[in-house]
Amino acid sequence: MRRRRFRQIESGPLRLDSSRKKIGGVCAGIANYFACSTFTIRLLSIIALVLMPHITLPAYGLAYLILDDDSLDELDELYDL
Repeated sequence: MRRRRFRQIESGPLRLDSSRKKIGGVCAGIANYFACSTFTIRLLSIIALVLMPHITLPAYGLAYLILDDDSLDELDELYDL
């Protein structure tokens, strides 16, 4: 039997991942969404930063400002909001 190369994406909405963040949680959130390793996403973002900093920095900043933080969901569940 052939192994599948890609896992089926069965994730929720795209969010910041505060539990595995290094700077803002954007790369970890993207890795959760696409079900791949955070190392891969961080490596791709560093390569993009070196090759296209004028696009990568604003995109990262916008993602950090726009995406919801997953720790807020945990607080909502804790206090039943």
